[in-house]
Amino acid sequence: MKIPSKEIEIALNRLTLI
Repeated sequence: MKIPSKEIEIALNRLTLI
């Protein structure tokens, strides 16, 4: 299964926003 890097970037961005 390939995990899109964009998804990871968005997830990290959301975590940093909190």
